[in-house]
Amino acid sequence: MSTPPALPRCPSEAELAQTLRRWEEEAHAFTADVGDLVDDVELYVRHSALRGWRFEAQQLHPLAPPPQGECYMRLFRGGHTVWGRFPLAPKQWRLGAQELLRAFPKTSVGFYRPPPPRHLHPRPTSFDPRLHEQLGDPLRLQRVAYALSDNTWHEGERFEGMQRAEGRLALHVHHRLVCNLQGLVSDSKVTLEASVRINQCFEDTRQALFCPGSFLPWALTGATLWRKRAAHLAAPPLTAGYRDVILHPRLLEKLLRARLPLVCTHKHFEPNAQVGNPALTLTHEPKADGMVESAPFDDLGRPREATAMIAQGALAAPFSIDPLCAEWSPQGLRPRLTNFFIRPGAVSHAELLQRAAHTIQVENALLEPASDLGPNAFTLRLTEALTTDGQLVPPSRYRLSGTIASTAEGPGLLESMELSREVIDTGSALLPFVRCALYLHPA
Repeated sequence: MSTPPALPRCPSEAELAQTLRRWEEEAHAFTADVGDLVDDVELYVRHSALRGWRFEAQQLHPLAPPPQGECYMRLFRGGHTVWGRFPLAPKQWRLGAQELLRAFPKTSVGFYRPPPPRHLHPRPTSFDPRLHEQLGDPLRLQRVAYALSDNTWHEGERFEGMQRAEGRLALHVHHRLVCNLQGLVSDSKVTLEASVRINQCFEDTRQALFCPGSFLPWALTGATLWRKRAAHLAAPPLTAGYRDVILHPRLLEKLLRARLPLVCTHKHFEPNAQVGNPALTLTHEPKADGMVESAPFDDLGRPREATAMIAQGALAAPFSIDPLCAEWSPQGLRPRLTNFFIRPGAVSHAELLQRAAHTIQVENALLEPASDLGPNAFTLRLTEALTTDGQLVPPSRYRLSGTIASTAEGPGLLESMELSREVIDTGSALLPFVRCALYLHPA
């Protein structure tokens, strides 16, 4: 019996190269057409696809949404730069280029063109062929996804209380290229992700660039999560007020990825401004081999070295949010973090927990959308948190509020955080546990 070709599977190296070559040809053709009208033209193209399986109510469903993507275009003429963002369709690029050409000022103020795109050497690994060897057969990928679902529900039968479990096993396929009249760089990346959510509150995620030596820990992700949480008793009602809180590294990563690029910008702070605790050193590391966010070039086709963004609490490399500036921030075209590390502290995680009798350790929370107060203020809706007595805080009944940077009303997260010496590798960051004071109030 033959396997249906439509089932999700891991692509081969040849298939990745074929897709990438198609976009390279489109980019070369476009820059050649527009190049006669400007001093230079630059394209940043991103193409992403998701392939895998999702499960819900003990049922598996193929996961293969349409590919997503975007194109950033910059045109250079007479010392001026105009830019635009367009869908992943060459016809739209040409229509967009006509609009951008009409936006150029009539007078020239000089000459500027971007440098030739270049790769990092040596290049960080972006595709492990063993992923195709293990998961290139659609039935193998389906079997691992089934084991993830089945083990989760089996654990739910052993420990009462599981009402709903959902998750997915997915392959993220990314193609990127940067092209101008002086050259082109491109890259393809495939990462594996397993995620589980139980009772709409408890969550766990695994992600990897390299093929795992064994898929057993991945298949047990949901079972392990429920086994840790099912035995905890519910905590009594909590009173509102400032609480000593310990943030799990995965939650810290989620919070910093979402808000730090919008807060620590060149528009809000001068370079070397003191924004955090002197013990805080945060390093942006785009070339760490084996991490999910590693890349051989940034959004402008430039190789990037490790950059200390916050050094001993001082903002050494502010984010740039101006897409027209000639020199870009170390984070590339868009304000975002790739891999990043925070230097660990001197005290243990256990010591941080014992500092106060009513400390809450927050394993996971939903980051609510930015309010009228701006991106500096954040609110976390607790979905998975424990008291020092090992009792489970009722999910979604409480919120924690605070700020990233300090304000006139008090210190922010960056200034008040105390770091553990233990660190957790999330696959895209290496972070310690963080102790800070946040305001607790009912949801």
